[in-house]
Amino acid sequence: MRFTHSDEIAWPRELVFRTFRDRTPDLLPYLPSVAELELLEETTEGPVKRSIKRWRGSSDEIPGALRPLVRPDLLEWIDHATWDERSFTCEWRHEFKALPGAISARGTTRYADEGDATRITIEGEFTIRPEGLTFVPQVLARKLAPPLERFIVGQIKPNLRGTNDAMVALLEDEQD
Repeated sequence: MRFTHSDEIAWPRELVFRTFRDRTPDLLPYLPSVAELELLEETTEGPVKRSIKRWRGSSDEIPGALRPLVRPDLLEWIDHATWDERSFTCEWRHEFKALPGAISARGTTRYADEGDATRITIEGEFTIRPEGLTFVPQVLARKLAPPLERFIVGQIKPNLRGTNDAMVALLEDEQD
């Protein structure tokens, strides 16, 4: 399922881009849905930086009755990102430890100069492959995949907005 999300942030593009690219761990205090972030690998070749990070979501937002059923690996993903400062873009893809081969998430984030502001546009695709849902019969997996994709994409958009809000809060706190 394809999705698009766009926000305008009242900070210059270079600062917004470099903050997301270089200072992601500084955002953690502003991201209640993220429990942990670990940089696994990073390389820079001229204006292109590649990074691999492990993210672990917080179970705090999961209803209490469901928390015992949600294994920690269900809240973990590996983010592969290629940041290109020439085009102010980030190509990304995520791997999900809990369901390898069942879920595909990839896309591009663009940072557009809007004068004193930045337009952040995220275009992505989130796909659940029924054959990867080995814990349920395939007939059921084929029926579950589309509504599950819609539900998860519905959850992604508020998290994208929250991440942009976190970056703004960080920059505002540093300005004071």
